[in-house]
Amino acid sequence: MNDNNIDVLMLTASYGGGHLQAAKAMVLGLKALKPDLRIETLDYVRWLNSALDYITRLLYVKVTSKAPLIWHILYDITDRPFFAKYSIARKLGFGRLYNYIAVKKPKVIISTHFFTTAVIGEMKNKGLINIPLATIITDNIMHALWFNPNVDLYLVANEMIKKELIKKGISPDDVKVTGIPIDLKFNHKESKNSLRRRYNLSTELPTILVMCGAYGMGDILGICDYLAKHEKRLQVVVVTGKDEKLKKRISELAFGSRNKFLVLGYVNNVFEWMGVSDLLISKAGGLTTSEALASNLPMLIYRPIPGQEEGNANYLMQAGVARVAYNMEQFKEDFQYLLSQPNLLAEMSSKCSLIKKPLAALQGSKMLLDIMEIN
Repeated sequence: MNDNNIDVLMLTASYGGGHLQAAKAMVLGLKALKPDLRIETLDYVRWLNSALDYITRLLYVKVTSKAPLIWHILYDITDRPFFAKYSIARKLGFGRLYNYIAVKKPKVIISTHFFTTAVIGEMKNKGLINIPLATIITDNIMHALWFNPNVDLYLVANEMIKKELIKKGISPDDVKVTGIPIDLKFNHKESKNSLRRRYNLSTELPTILVMCGAYGMGDILGICDYLAKHEKRLQVVVVTGKDEKLKKRISELAFGSRNKFLVLGYVNNVFEWMGVSDLLISKAGGLTTSEALASNLPMLIYRPIPGQEEGNANYLMQAGVARVAYNMEQFKEDFQYLLSQPNLLAEMSSKCSLIKKPLAALQGSKMLLDIMEIN
């Protein structure tokens, strides 16, 4: 066996945190089942060109946060078979990736972003490679750019997406409803009160978790100011990720407030912070909301990005596990209502169990091992 060879090539892209986190979860799932697997993960656009990655991610953030209407128009325009078939994404880094694959000779390629599905699909379409391609759709709705007839296995969030892929000509046997892959730690069984005591939180007060997402969330300062001054006693955990400036501003805002605040930066134990909480305030990313479902945590979604996040939000709202607010006034009304209805929160929590799929990474990994033909 050549030392350069690998078993699994994981392709992803960090536009939002979800695609990258899904890839990490799948690596953990595969390693849990077969620890000696040789897996390499490429954050694809960053691997191709760090400057291009920075510019395109910055553009994505600016458009989705400052001009959501433009993003909505782009999302709707590209949600057509023509763009899936002729997307310029299929040419992005084609030659370099083909050479890389020729050297590494993976037994399976896994894609958690439609960019990389398009590139590998084009190689298979041209007959240049014959390596099984698995694509993991990281949202609760289907967009046309995810579709590629050269995908050998789709791992999807729900039956609705499976039906859409079948309508487009994908064999039912090639679409498996596993859920969106999340860290296996979300299967922990520690009680809410035990976790609260560990982190010096009250076991009596309503506990609100605010997650800002990879690129912030709307008027996060306005939300925290409202929670800090709320007339009902609360305790609030805020996860700001890697945005140290935001962490400092929220800490200053919460200083001396009547309600207790715990302001955190980047954390690697989200499963515990969701475990202590009664309500999540967040955007509607596929990974974050899947983690909340696994934690039986009701959601108040604030200003979802038009397109994929709006679709995720509608799916969760119809399932009865979330409410969606599009402006601060609506947010305050929804928050006040949820806080005054503990029975409703309990009902939303129980409904999470009906659609959650906390073992998605393991179930998907088992299917991938079946098609890898590893000796």
